[in-house]
Amino acid sequence: MDNKTLKNSLLNIFEERHAFVGDEPNRTKAVEFFKKNELPSQKDENWRQTNLKLLYGVDFTGSTSTDKQDWLSEEEIRKHYISGLDAHTLVFVNGHFMPQYSCFSPSKSIYIASMKDAKLNHADVFVDYFESTGFQTDSIFAAMNTGFANEGAFIQSAPNSETEKPIHLLYLSNGSFGDKLVVNRNLIIAGENSKFSVIESYHSIGAGSCLSNLASEIIVKENASLDLLILQQEEAEAVQLNMAHVIQKKGSRFSSTTLTLSGGFVRNEITVDLKGEHCETALNGLYLAKDSQHVDNYTYIHHLMPNCNSSELYKGIANDKSSTTFTGKVLVEKNAQKTSSSQSNKNISLSKTAKINSKPQLVIHADDVACSHGSTTGQLDQNAIFYMQARGIGKETARALLLFSFANEVVEKISYAPLQSIIRKTIEQRLYGSNNLFSADEIDE
Repeated sequence: MDNKTLKNSLLNIFEERHAFVGDEPNRTKAVEFFKKNELPSQKDENWRQTNLKLLYGVDFTGSTSTDKQDWLSEEEIRKHYISGLDAHTLVFVNGHFMPQYSCFSPSKSIYIASMKDAKLNHADVFVDYFESTGFQTDSIFAAMNTGFANEGAFIQSAPNSETEKPIHLLYLSNGSFGDKLVVNRNLIIAGENSKFSVIESYHSIGAGSCLSNLASEIIVKENASLDLLILQQEEAEAVQLNMAHVIQKKGSRFSSTTLTLSGGFVRNEITVDLKGEHCETALNGLYLAKDSQHVDNYTYIHHLMPNCNSSELYKGIANDKSSTTFTGKVLVEKNAQKTSSSQSNKNISLSKTAKINSKPQLVIHADDVACSHGSTTGQLDQNAIFYMQARGIGKETARALLLFSFANEVVEKISYAPLQSIIRKTIEQRLYGSNNLFSADEIDE
């Protein structure tokens, strides 16, 4: 199989689907784009270190039915709620919205619904904002999402409001009864002078493969503030393509933190267009990879207006035969004077066979800016390990403590204490526990 055959296979599955969240004109445009363009290969600059061979030969049946064998028990679903966190929760299983397991309260400050319900009951707003970012032509996978997504989450905050409880979007993929293809779309709108947070968490169950194509359109209006946390903890057979396109208006603030703690093949893409003055943007990420896992993060920050600030901090740890890729592009247009932008990618390799790729980029057309970018890749500091051993700390524990300290810089950026605590415990398990990131015979130099 090659990319062309894979594309045709996906198209055949989609042609059997008749339900989709968008309107017919957008769907038609997206499907035409999907048919016209080829799936990315390593000849494409932004996919140079990533290929789609993992998908060759997988028989994705799609998740078009409501067959109850695909669903999960309430007990299984509740295992993945965030303990100790009071949140509005929407649950999706194999791409289908599960209202019976969701828990969110109507409020004057924020409107929360599934995309299907919003399209029906909030039609004017839905039509105004769906595809307002031009997302469908961002890439072939974005077109695939626009053309074939049949569910997702819709969130809109009212102007001059603050929602203290975060909105938790819980995505569960069940591959126990065959390979699955899941396509979901979110639409998130932060009203003027509003403030709220969204948490997306992803988990998979079962040994079957699951390809998830997930996308969010995010509009942050004047002086609004939105925090987005993405937590990825899927199984080794899971493939996730996670995309977001953000538009920021004047005086707005947007931050995202992407934590990839497991998953077989993960590609994260985020594009941010700063379309107003005095915007603040912060993109952060942490990725842990072992065995033959592959994690790819692609970011693009587009400075279009003056007096805006952006920052990026992505950190990765790779072991065994895993591979990681970071590609970060910052484009400063001629009109975007007084831009301040910093970008940092730091990586630790724990084995000779792990592959780490990093490509930070700055493209600057303005002449009055303060911009920087940098990338480092190395091993653990042996002097620090020796120092800790001399004080009675075992070698493996010393290494784990150093790795935890390295990762914690990103974890500290999470604003909710219960979630921060849970993620720290998960990372500790990856570093100390039975499913740890390295074994004793692999860590010796």
